[in-house]
Amino acid sequence: PAVGVRFGGTVPNDHAVVLSGGAATATVAVSNAFGTTLLQPRAELRTVRRILAPRSVERRVLDPERDRTPDGRPIQELRLRYDLDVSKSGKFVVRVPGESGFLYDGELGGYVVSVHDTDGRRVGFVDVYSDPVELSKGEYELVLRLRHHDPAVLKRRETLRLQVDRTLSKPILLRTGPSRAAVLAAKGANDSRTLAAGEIATVVFAAPAKQPGEGRAGDVYLGRVTYGADGAEGDERRPGGFPLTWATPAATTKSDKRETSEETPLTVGDAATRERLLDLDTLAERKQHLPEIVSLCDELLASIDRAALAAKFGVRPVPDAKAERQRAEALRDELAELLYRKGRALGYMELPDVVAERPVADPETLDRDFEANFRELAKWVDTTDEKWVLLHVRRDRRKERYGLALEQLEKQVAKSSPTYWYVKKRRDVYEKLGWEHAFEAERRWLAIRFPKVRDPI
Repeated sequence: PAVGVRFGGTVPNDHAVVLSGGAATATVAVSNAFGTTLLQPRAELRTVRRILAPRSVERRVLDPERDRTPDGRPIQELRLRYDLDVSKSGKFVVRVPGESGFLYDGELGGYVVSVHDTDGRRVGFVDVYSDPVELSKGEYELVLRLRHHDPAVLKRRETLRLQVDRTLSKPILLRTGPSRAAVLAAKGANDSRTLAAGEIATVVFAAPAKQPGEGRAGDVYLGRVTYGADGAEGDERRPGGFPLTWATPAATTKSDKRETSEETPLTVGDAATRERLLDLDTLAERKQHLPEIVSLCDELLASIDRAALAAKFGVRPVPDAKAERQRAEALRDELAELLYRKGRALGYMELPDVVAERPVADPETLDRDFEANFRELAKWVDTTDEKWVLLHVRRDRRKERYGLALEQLEKQVAKSSPTYWYVKKRRDVYEKLGWEHAFEAERRWLAIRFPKVRDPI
């Protein structure tokens, strides 16, 4: 019997479409050699990739009795540490370019990457097979460990980058069109053309207009491109599509993060006084400077006219007063921030380790100052909100209202990811209530969940 063969399909001149950092468009020429075909390009980004550079490099000789080659050469370990900021929970794939996928046939014989949260707990583990690891929103440290007996082999890898890939919650569809003018004018979102045999067409791809919310400047987005309509075969609908890459420009500025960056920046009062307070009121320095912190807070609080500020919130603002209202709200936030810092410092003065070095001279005056400061804070904010609740809990504990303190802590633990201070304070409340079984269970889990040692507050 006779056999008929029909050829068809479009072929792009570039199999990979790359939109480099800052480029608005990329152009591909698509040819159609046989018959008439329908050109319907579709380009979508599905994965965001972040490239991490090592923050620190360590190298050490391992146990000479255990970690050595058969001929007795000692094995060394290279340990690289990376920082990863996760803005949205999801599954992440971690790869080491040039090393992933190699095991017995690789120069190193494998590697391991451990993932730790801010409290030092290991929450994930990755090897050469790059299985996904699930992470919640937050900041993480990734530790890459490599081993070899030759120091020069490890030396060459001290600048290794990590690739961290995450599937986007929703693919990003790129605009396509027959010309740069069409796609830049947003006229090529539904590009569809018929190509005759031997015809060559231009397909222009437009980069996304703005940085997607699931990434940041400097990230690389990966996806695929197809050129034919649904049901087409061959290069028109190549299995898996052709590779698509969008490399976003790196950030032009870098912010200077303080330990107090989560708190309201202070602008009231003298600039030198504000800077002095921010320098002293940190986790590392606070206990050594409590009286000075209280004094600095009082000096800055004196610069705020509270009566005038309160008057601005007494009436509904007219549209023309919107800017003034915003300034008043910012000043109110700074007032609350100073009252919170002062109350925290007063509360620290009663901690056992602080009292052991600097006993409270007048407990009644301290109690009166703490209560007056807390009542003033409560005039401006809801002290059970997350930002202020730790001071609210401290007040309940000072008054031996442990049930109420526990109630507030339970609410915070239930609605947020585990936080050291909430869990630690809940353990302390269990102890005050005499709930030995709950205290012991919390004490053990606290050590497991937050392995880093921290000073109590």
